[in-house]
Amino acid sequence: MRSMERNKNQNKIQSINRRIYRLMGGFFISLNLLFTACGGKEPDNSPVLEMTEDEVENPAVSEETEDKIENPAVSEETEDEIENPAVSEETEDEAENPAVSEETDDRIENPAVLEETEAELDTTMDFSRLYKQKCPITEAEDFEGSWNRTNISSAFEAVVDITNQDENGFWFTGEFCYYSHTGTVEGQAYWITEDMAIYEYIADIDTGREYILFKKQEEQLNIVASASSGKMGFGANVTADGEYTQEIPVYTNANVLEENFDSRQREDIRQMLGEDFYQEYFVWVVENGVLIREECILEEGGTAIYYQGFVPTMGGYSFELLSCADGRLYFLSESDAMRYQTNTQGELDFPPYYYIPEATEE
Repeated sequence: MRSMERNKNQNKIQSINRRIYRLMGGFFISLNLLFTACGGKEPDNSPVLEMTEDEVENPAVSEETEDKIENPAVSEETEDEIENPAVSEETEDEAENPAVSEETDDRIENPAVLEETEAELDTTMDFSRLYKQKCPITEAEDFEGSWNRTNISSAFEAVVDITNQDENGFWFTGEFCYYSHTGTVEGQAYWITEDMAIYEYIADIDTGREYILFKKQEEQLNIVASASSGKMGFGANVTADGEYTQEIPVYTNANVLEENFDSRQREDIRQMLGEDFYQEYFVWVVENGVLIREECILEEGGTAIYYQGFVPTMGGYSFELLSCADGRLYFLSESDAMRYQTNTQGELDFPPYYYIPEATEE
């Protein structure tokens, strides 16, 4: 009996539950119809909605684009560079931090790292890179004036006139010599540092660019040109390189005549050649050309000194001279005016001699 009553009670409970579920289902259906009739959208309880809501609540698991907006630390490279310049591209980083900029920018900001110019000037420098560093200088050294090449043979004399110096640079005119060959150039040189300027020469597309660098060191001006400075329209072997001074230039060959020929020899040679020929084909060649001096022994006995003088770029301006210890002189010139001369009667050629050591250039 009790078992039958329990079964009846369970059936009633299940029947009541089913009615409650049906009533609740009708209630939600009515609620949805009412919501739709009022212009609303039916709620979407799909997993997709749950995912996006979860992402809104938890940005750490959002999609990549949303995560980048909320969290720049994991954004794409371009966005990260905008937010964080420390990892930006090289050009942006250089703009913010000159200490790591390209070499040319760094050299402009910090002249102390001008590697080539801190060392001794020479033709191996990268002139084109130096030229890119030109910039206005308001307190530059005074370069204006007339500068003469010094501590060199007078055969290589040169003068550079500098005018119109301002914050951008200066104008210069230069005249240079290599024996009888010459070269001239003029133009605007631009500041690199307060004591240095550079000039760029452009002949044409084929020959390219050449450069002249000016560096002031106390009272001296040092000039060095690019290795192929002959392309500036100069004669063969002509260069602007050298030390320049505004004082009287020092020429290494200033006393070459007196140092190699004593007064008695000079007078004997003058008497033998005659004044005009002596001045033009002996003195001028000795003072402006190359002089070689060698000691030798005569085959007949006795000693002598053999001299050879010549101007490298001028044919006809050369001589050979044998000066014997006993006073005899033998002179041979390539000049058309005279070929052979001696102060000894009846001798038509140099006496035989030998043992001529290696030639040395005076």
